[in-house]
Amino acid sequence: MIWVQIIHESFKLDGYSLDFLYMEVAQMLKNVLDKLNGTKQGLEGKIKGDTEERDRLAQKAADLQSQIDRIDSTIKKASRDLEELNGTITETQSGYDKIVEAGQTLMGIVSQSLPKIENINTKLHADD
Repeated sequence: MIWVQIIHESFKLDGYSLDFLYMEVAQMLKNVLDKLNGTKQGLEGKIKGDTEERDRLAQKAADLQSQIDRIDSTIKKASRDLEELNGTITETQSGYDKIVEAGQTLMGIVSQSLPKIENINTKLHADD
């Protein structure tokens, strides 16, 4: 017991007792704990906010992907329609070219036959 008193008495510094030092240390530790808890709450808030932001962005990305998928589908359909239209245009152009060619052939025949027809016509009127 004497040793405890001696140790206790030896820790008296300028009128401060060991109990006072314990109180000071305890108060300092409490202040540190309060700061650490404040930092913890700040980090928890940041994690929660960042998690909510990530989830919001993930939903937005999913919505955008859905829109991209719809547009891709529309592009594929339009490409198929365009390919079909190009086939129709090619067939129509081919038919038109044949009609023009047939018309030119007919005009050639008419041009060659016109003098003969005029001769026949002239002879018929001459007989009148």
